[in-house]
Amino acid sequence: MIIGYTQADADNVWAAIMALVCGQRKVRVTYGDRTVEYAQADLPQLRGIHREILADLARQAGTATSGCIRVTSCKGL
Repeated sequence: MIIGYTQADADNVWAAIMALVCGQRKVRVTYGDRTVEYAQADLPQLRGIHREILADLARQAGTATSGCIRVTSCKGL
């Protein structure tokens, strides 16, 4: 994980995802200090990178969530 992503990084990765979804066979995307080429088969990986960047941006802004949900019940749920 690269610390210090920018909104431009998130936008670049999102544009690459959309290009692949719309039928483009390969895309080249730059985020952080990397430039990588992805194909349609790499969509799950690219979506994961996008989530990682968004999480990092949220941490930078101080709005990150822990991702933990606690459910309690007195009826034996």
